[in-house]
Amino acid sequence: MRNTPTSLFWLCYHRGDRLVGVVIMQARELLEARMLAAIYGHDKLAEFTEGHEISAEQASMVTPNFIDRMLSPDDVSRLVTWIESETARKRIQTEPDAISALPRDFHSSRVNFE
Repeated sequence: MRNTPTSLFWLCYHRGDRLVGVVIMQARELLEARMLAAIYGHDKLAEFTEGHEISAEQASMVTPNFIDRMLSPDDVSRLVTWIESETARKRIQTEPDAISALPRDFHSSRVNFE
């Protein structure tokens, strides 16, 4: 097997209209990340609703304790705030990705947290 580079993927899970949480998985592609989350039970049998690759710059700010587990909406909000503040502080230019898109969703009145 070739040594293929991996990325971090941001996987969102809902039950009905409620966000259960986010799982961050290391994988070669989104499909593999979803499969691994399901195999290891990180998805908590919730419905996968969307997933995105996290940019390399922002992935470097995700500490290991946030990877391979379901993050609560509160954990996700703290992580997004941290990454955004570090991105601004370090003046990192990134393309729009999962992290930069999520705060609008988390603070939207149409998203209900469990």
